[in-house]
Amino acid sequence: MIDDVTYVKMLIRKAAKRQLTEMEEEEVRLARCLYGAKAWFRLEVDAFCELECAKSPSASVDWRPAFARVRQRERREILRRRTRRIAPWLGAAAMSLAVIWSVGRWAPAAPEPMELGSNCHAQQWAADGEIPGSEFACTVHVDDSTSMVVSPGSQGRIGAIRNLEIRRQPDGTLSLSRIGNGLPADTAGMPVILIATHPYQQCSIALPDGTQLRLNAGSVLRYSLANLGRDTTSVWLQGQALVESPGKKGAKPTVNLILWTPDVELQVVSGTFTVLAERYQTRAVLLEGRLTMFSRWGDKREDLDFAGESVRMKRCCVDPKGREVTTEVEHGCLTRKQALAWTQMMREYENVPVREFVADMSRWHGFEVKNMDCIPDGPLVNAKVCYQASVGDVYAQLSMANVPMVERNGLVSFCKADVDLLQFRAPLRTPYDMGLLAAAADGDDCCGLDTPAMK
Repeated sequence: MIDDVTYVKMLIRKAAKRQLTEMEEEEVRLARCLYGAKAWFRLEVDAFCELECAKSPSASVDWRPAFARVRQRERREILRRRTRRIAPWLGAAAMSLAVIWSVGRWAPAAPEPMELGSNCHAQQWAADGEIPGSEFACTVHVDDSTSMVVSPGSQGRIGAIRNLEIRRQPDGTLSLSRIGNGLPADTAGMPVILIATHPYQQCSIALPDGTQLRLNAGSVLRYSLANLGRDTTSVWLQGQALVESPGKKGAKPTVNLILWTPDVELQVVSGTFTVLAERYQTRAVLLEGRLTMFSRWGDKREDLDFAGESVRMKRCCVDPKGREVTTEVEHGCLTRKQALAWTQMMREYENVPVREFVADMSRWHGFEVKNMDCIPDGPLVNAKVCYQASVGDVYAQLSMANVPMVERNGLVSFCKADVDLLQFRAPLRTPYDMGLLAAAADGDDCCGLDTPAMK
């Protein structure tokens, strides 16, 4: 039985509640030897996080002392490995070794590559390794008065707004199709559709003009029915998306799609690109075709002509009246694999800055970050994160990367004023306040890396 991971985690949870029988205690001892120290630690983390998720609000069981014991044992194991390495050189200096032990006991461990999430098995993957469309989900809002939940099990016709029909196709795509030809002459009062993804959700959308968009978690797409009477489609996005615009047939190329974000205007004749639109900055990565990027404040224009070209525009530096007067521009280059990592079932992070890792994970898991600027620039993360991994796995990886953090009042904070350095290794609760977007509170710097709720 101890070769069954599910059974072993059940024993771990019973041990945390001190409910093991003598036979089960022997099984735990044998399992600990069978799995080894590192694998056993991961099993304990998974078991305790599952215990927390399954616990009812009125339950009195508290797994935190058990988790604290696990972390303490892990620190002792790291210390023993270090001591064995340095013993040949310090054997004659027993007092010095004792001092080093006292200091090293509280010293942070070096970041180690980890594979987060034990339920992301290769045999379940699609051929290209992407999150399957059968799991796509979202919520459709119409003029703040009507909401339609599109769950993974939804099929066929979802609803209709005037002459626009919404259907969920067998491949999981949410298609918006025009029905009939009549349109009012006055399009100013046409309904606006908002398609929102919550934490742990992605959604593929097909617009009437043939444009395809794939939204990541914590994103909102705004589409007006007035587009049905226009040659150029205009949409608004906050969050992260993969966009494919087929363009129009004809001798003279014309702009097929205009995509607005809080900071920029993107114009495309035809092409494929990704866009990450946050409150104070937008990054676009061209994969195919050509893309033009304008600052909404009129001071910058950038043309993306080569596959992999990346441009980030940051709104910054306001005048005394609060108006943005400059836009900072950063150029870069990303591979297709890097640009589309968020679409995969297993996301690989290799020497990634911890700030970027936290931004990705907060968007997917929906936990709020008080101020992203408080995250240190130095630590790097090496991890493979399954899209089904728990938020507890993410917190454990940040702890292994020696990033001090604390969770209070529904916010995860990395700011020195909030962090208790003597307790930062303690497990954090899953943030409970999840809004329409995976939100982050405003930072002090207008150029901060934030993902706030939509205004």
